[in-house]
Amino acid sequence: MKRFSLILMAFVVVLFTQCKKENPAQENSDTAKIVPIKLEMPIGGSKTDFSGFLTDPHNQSAVINWGNAQGTETIYLAVPNIEIYHPVEGTLFYEKKVAQMVPLTATVNETSSKVTFTGSVDARILENGKSYQLYYFGNKGGQDIMNDNVLVGKTMSFDGQDGTRENLGNYHFAVLDVTVYADYGNNTDHLAESYTIKSSYPNFTSMMAIALLDLEGETTLEGTAAIESLTVKFNESANVYETTYSATTGITLNNTSAKSFIALCPSNVNSKLECSKGTYTFAEGVDVNFAYYVFNTVTDEIEPLKWIPSTK
Repeated sequence: MKRFSLILMAFVVVLFTQCKKENPAQENSDTAKIVPIKLEMPIGGSKTDFSGFLTDPHNQSAVINWGNAQGTETIYLAVPNIEIYHPVEGTLFYEKKVAQMVPLTATVNETSSKVTFTGSVDARILENGKSYQLYYFGNKGGQDIMNDNVLVGKTMSFDGQDGTRENLGNYHFAVLDVTVYADYGNNTDHLAESYTIKSSYPNFTSMMAIALLDLEGETTLEGTAAIESLTVKFNESANVYETTYSATTGITLNNTSAKSFIALCPSNVNSKLECSKGTYTFAEGVDVNFAYYVFNTVTDEIEPLKWIPSTK
């Protein structure tokens, strides 16, 4: 098993000039003010895919650039409720329930040197200089969780995998810590005219793993490591977005082969994958940002993990 690095080339460029004014979270306006939010990321000029992943067994890194078959990409800014605490007593004295996920989309082509994500947001729900998280739910973007016409979460299925490198992009779940900055312009309402996003760390962190498996003739992958879906949703009591996992029915497969690359969610120690060929146990659990396979030193090639046949 080898650690790999899935890089989304997410160095964020400041797009607006920031200046200090009153925190918009303290504005009492009941009228929404929709303003643009924007970020730029340089890219290497190719499409988002895993087609080169582990084609060289001596190079475990894979640079994943933005773009997909639809020519668009979407990321989501997770915004919790606004809570302001007393600086000395530590008690909560101001709260505004604004929790939602703000989509930012970009159009990508193979000749682009950068990708620009844009969206719209109510100026009242973001705090200048505050840390947030950006989420990426793969090429398909996951399924929306709505509450009163507000996007409050996303689910992402790991079913339907065909085992090809190209298919992995549909199951690429990643997160980036960012800071949001406001541009107030010359207005007098203490609300931002626009927002920009910046990150001190240039890369998204992939929150999934990849296993090379012999799944020829298999239709379902079962076991405690066969997590079929994840959900990112707001936890109001903790005022944070959390990721939860579901492993009840297993991962459905679609025409997989004897060398199948399968995306997996993180799982606990001694978690297992099971199919008609046998069982494979991850003694240390499935860790994010890892690739699991066997390296054959004689042939200098990668091979699938070895199934332990069932004794039943």
